[in-house]
Amino acid sequence: MNMTGTLKRILKVTSNIGSNIIDAPIVVLLYHRVARLQEDFELLTVSPDNFDSQIAYIKSHYPVLRFDEDWSKVRTPAVVITFDDGYADNYHNALPILEKHNVPATFFVTSGILDVTHEFWWDELGQIILDSTHRYPEEWIDYDTQILTRNIDENRSLYQYQQKKLKSASVEERRKILDNLIEWSGKKTYLRDDFRSMDYYELKQLHANNFAAIGSHTLNHVQLSALDYNTQFNEISEGHNRLGKIIGAELNTFSYPFGAIEDYNLDSLSICKTLGFKKVAANYPGQYHRWSDNLQIPRKLVRNWDMRFFKSYLKRAFYL
Repeated sequence: MNMTGTLKRILKVTSNIGSNIIDAPIVVLLYHRVARLQEDFELLTVSPDNFDSQIAYIKSHYPVLRFDEDWSKVRTPAVVITFDDGYADNYHNALPILEKHNVPATFFVTSGILDVTHEFWWDELGQIILDSTHRYPEEWIDYDTQILTRNIDENRSLYQYQQKKLKSASVEERRKILDNLIEWSGKKTYLRDDFRSMDYYELKQLHANNFAAIGSHTLNHVQLSALDYNTQFNEISEGHNRLGKIIGAELNTFSYPFGAIEDYNLDSLSICKTLGFKKVAANYPGQYHRWSDNLQIPRKLVRNWDMRFFKSYLKRAFYL
């Protein structure tokens, strides 16, 4: 780290320490999956054993709050657990561990991917590319270096290249790109049980559990900042309304797909305000204080770390 970076880090730590003296910080953690996978291109999956250890540690060191409750009277550092997307392993693997430790979590669910016969687009992309051994067509790439898929490193390189394109694509463009890749690879994709989203029954059972709360996560998991206002509004409102109808409940929380600063914009904030969301979760590091914007609540992404790293990561989250 250079001198400028070191100075910025010192200033940030000093600022956060000052904020923490005035108001106790709340750290919101972001999970996606709890499962055992051989390949995880997005590095979003935490093993059941690691998740169990992480939740046990959190419970023994911090109060664990619900995302949708009032935090204004919290006077001690606290943690909130959230999940994004709506994978079936949230119900089958994560929920029993949360129940075991009496820890609540909020699950932000993409309603258009529920109870379907296809996977999330990034998983389908990984399935297409993982075992491919083809030369990638030069006319499909935006730079001069040819991409091959002869080994796992080259597969990952192609995955990262296409993931960036698909992330900002419309639903229709995304499907066209995936179909072209299926034709290129020479193999058909199928719904793998380890990668499927929840079905309606699983979602309803999750909603009925005292340790789970449901929030919305758009209809198709698109990058909102790549859409115009009306398309954004439909994505957010239709996803939200469909989810509420499935579980038969009024919902008032939401999380931005992907969730980094560049993934949503002022239109997104305006729509969330218009729809009356109580709290909205983003995906960039930070703490929540009483003066924080409830339409842009920062979260700390959790990966499949061992406990030594996780303890250090969580401790630093209250200051960095």
